[in-house]
Amino acid sequence: MTRSATVAMPPGHGSCEVSTQALCFGPIETSVFAVAGSTARPGGRAHVGLKFGRVLIYLEDRASLDALAGAVGQALQMANAVFGPAKDAFTEAEAAAQRRYERTGDLAKLR
Repeated sequence: MTRSATVAMPPGHGSCEVSTQALCFGPIETSVFAVAGSTARPGGRAHVGLKFGRVLIYLEDRASLDALAGAVGQALQMANAVFGPAKDAFTEAEAAAQRRYERTGDLAKLR
């Protein structure tokens, strides 16, 4: 579900012209690009574009980039508590072998 709305901010504060919600799962395709000079929209400022799946974010100044980086940093600090510790490929393979063994009881399935 996606919602759009204009957010009114008091003078002297940043603004977000569109609000949206995106539910994300698994590896997401990303790209980052700079838009400056003749590639910027008419009358627009140079900005950084960040594509995360089908979500596109335009960051028009360093303050907005810093705010986004800060939010991502806070999310990373919560990751272990919310999702559990990150698992490497070896740990994932060990867990898969254990599940196969538990289903079949066959020691050969541990490999």
